[in-house]
Amino acid sequence: MAAKKRKKKSAPIETAGILRKQIQTITGKNGNCFSTCIACILQIPAARIPNFCHEKNENWRDATNDWLGSIGFFYIDFTLIGDMRDELIRYWGYHVISGNGPRKRRHSVVGLQGELFHDPYPGGCGLIGGPDEWEHGFVISKSLVCCDRGRDAPPESF
Repeated sequence: MAAKKRKKKSAPIETAGILRKQIQTITGKNGNCFSTCIACILQIPAARIPNFCHEKNENWRDATNDWLGSIGFFYIDFTLIGDMRDELIRYWGYHVISGNGPRKRRHSVVGLQGELFHDPYPGGCGLIGGPDEWEHGFVISKSLVCCDRGRDAPPESF
């Protein structure tokens, strides 16, 4: 009797390339750590990206998505806890992880497969708390979804 072939578990995602680590240029309560993380992920100079999270900008997600939309991307973030996160992290490429920083403010770092990978703060400092308290954010190409066809229009293949 022939042995059954077992399905191989899929390997963790391969990243498109080596992340270009950049350091944020503005620190303090109007710091640009989040924008710098976006720059690292998109592999473009941080100076080309607006500071979305300054104190006068209450709706930073809209500002982020307005700017990203102009170059064909959008941003989405969420908190995943425990088992759900652990099952998904092996498939995540570079992404933004945001949470409380050690300087008693919100802070953002670049993650890779759910782990802290690069802190754009000069000298680094990471996040406090743990993964159940952090938001994981993703820069996604609009070409992967049906956004260009209108919000309610499914792709032709559906």
